[in-house]
Amino acid sequence: MTQYHVEFDELMQCKEKYLKLGNATEKDIRDIWIKPGEDNDISNLVYNYTIPLYQKMIFRYRNANNKIIGVWNGIDPGNRRTLLSNFNIHSDDDRIPEFFAWICFSLAIYDINIIDPSLVDLWKKDDMHFFYFLGESRQKALIKRYNERQTYLENLN
Repeated sequence: MTQYHVEFDELMQCKEKYLKLGNATEKDIRDIWIKPGEDNDISNLVYNYTIPLYQKMIFRYRNANNKIIGVWNGIDPGNRRTLLSNFNIHSDDDRIPEFFAWICFSLAIYDINIIDPSLVDLWKKDDMHFFYFLGESRQKALIKRYNERQTYLENLN
């Protein structure tokens, strides 16, 4: 296994944690980053550069089509750790979130139609639930495709 590859067994070991992460809502995001004394009403947020961090994170979530992996993908390493630790994912290793970000941002509807056309809506909603919904053979095929891409990228250097 090279540095950036993922393995089927490690993805299965953390399945429940990532499914919980995939169910994150705006309220969860608020609760992670809100500071005492900040207004917790998220019903009428208006963006400007002085809003609190939790509101900025909610806008990131909205801009990522309500996909929490889109938030993770667009924030600094410290806030990545904060996000993941709130879902009991404790690791300095970004390989698994990077894998889900790849599913989210690198696959296209064309790819999902090849895997199973009935899963397009699930993939659009949440990449983690999409992956864990697949049968084992399709999960392993997707992991293989990702790892081959990683090997290709590593060999470019």
